[in-house]
Amino acid sequence: HKDSIQYHIAPTEKMPFENDVFDFVTSFGAFHWFCDEKSVSEIKRVLKSGKFFIVVNKNESGSFRKDYKRIVEKLTSAKFPQSVKVNYNPTRILTQNGFSEVTERKFPYVEEFTIPKAMEQIQSMSLWNLIPENKKRNALEIFRNHFEKSAKDGIVHRKLEIVVVNGRK
Repeated sequence: HKDSIQYHIAPTEKMPFENDVFDFVTSFGAFHWFCDEKSVSEIKRVLKSGKFFIVVNKNESGSFRKDYKRIVEKLTSAKFPQSVKVNYNPTRILTQNGFSEVTERKFPYVEEFTIPKAMEQIQSMSLWNLIPENKKRNALEIFRNHFEKSAKDGIVHRKLEIVVVNGRK
């Protein structure tokens, strides 16, 4: 029941929960931000013995993000920070941190956007913040043209691979 759900905001490396309280801990699309040893240790601390930590990531398998990055690079001379996903391997991280029965499954998936929804999507991505305000109108024009050319029957496709990794405490 939705009224019984409690929400907590806390740093992963210092969670306000007792030991061994959760049957499952999940991370959807965010573990790469807090996959350090201290945070993983905290996740293990709050997880009951024999229970699972499940990590789900959406990874690009098509050109949507590459095209996006190329267009942003043309609009700005900003240095792009190295992706936090470089060398990110949740299977290795869980194994190195003492989880057992670590498994990984991959599922191909295609997100589909109308052109207006694709426009909203690119503005929600972190690279959008690197475009100076005085260039954002021009950027929107460039992206709209790009999507109009690349869309099939008015639909923009973003090829992804959904990766699910789980390990038992």
